[in-house]
Amino acid sequence: MKAKLLLVDDESRILIVLKAIFGQLYDVYTATDGVTALEILRTTDINVLVSDQRMPKMLGTELLLQAKELKPDVIRILLTGYADFEASMASVNEGEVFRYLFKPWDTHKLVNTVAEAVKVSQQLISAHLEADQRPAGVIDQQQPIQLDVQKMSLLVIGDNQEVISFLSKEFTEKHPVYSCMHLADAMDNLKQHYIGVVIAEATVNGVSTVKFLAALRAANPTIVTLVLSAHRDVTLISDMINSGQIFRFLPNPPGMGILRLSAKSAIKQHHVFKKNPLLTARINGDLSLFEDEKEPSEVKDRAVIKNDIDNSFVWLRRTFRRVFNAAKAH
Repeated sequence: MKAKLLLVDDESRILIVLKAIFGQLYDVYTATDGVTALEILRTTDINVLVSDQRMPKMLGTELLLQAKELKPDVIRILLTGYADFEASMASVNEGEVFRYLFKPWDTHKLVNTVAEAVKVSQQLISAHLEADQRPAGVIDQQQPIQLDVQKMSLLVIGDNQEVISFLSKEFTEKHPVYSCMHLADAMDNLKQHYIGVVIAEATVNGVSTVKFLAALRAANPTIVTLVLSAHRDVTLISDMINSGQIFRFLPNPPGMGILRLSAKSAIKQHHVFKKNPLLTARINGDLSLFEDEKEPSEVKDRAVIKNDIDNSFVWLRRTFRRVFNAAKAH
């Protein structure tokens, strides 16, 4: 049976082109507005929803939010022709999109992205079926690392002392809060402590944290990430969504009320992932940014590599795997 794809755009010509691209691959449904799209979602088991952002009756981000509440397992992709910062941030914080893509699109990338989304949808469906069919009292064979939940910790990466102080006061009683100002030190914290939530500034010591977060999620997708940024950069948000699959994107400095709620939501989401690791399928990052990178030389000085993390993604992923494999062994 073909997967079901719902395409939403207020321009009929766009829908005609998209249907021509995907019609042979999936059962394609189309809608020119969010209201119609929601009706289709209510009556049809859609796998993937691809929506435009700027539509007259309902913005794409609002559609994605309602779609998330109506059918949480539908994989959501935002396709937009505008560099809209507010929409980008809402797509993360409210719609929890799987990917954020720009028009005009690269057809090859769009087809691959939808194929990946379909695969994730099918994995989630299988996970739910397995859970429903499991006899009462049967223990899941894919148990997460057995660690004391009460000692689950938060890690703040950056130099915003107000954020560090606030989170420490709010959460340390149940969840210790650690902090560092270097990505290499962050890795040491990940090795030494049970970190469930990472709050990272978008840039640390002049180095973007996009690849660091992508490597972290690839190694341990149960860790939930929040990113703080002082810049209204749409490209940054799209990279953080597509590669790092971040949970929330907040301004830096953030409002403390929003920071508190976001951190609490992240803690809750981490516990959901620990209880059922199969649900992390939806947040696997897009690693295509790193396809051309080469394995760093084994003889290269480790200290130099650690100080050049942004240019050593392969080494970083390998190191993360060692960290979490060691945790499993204990």
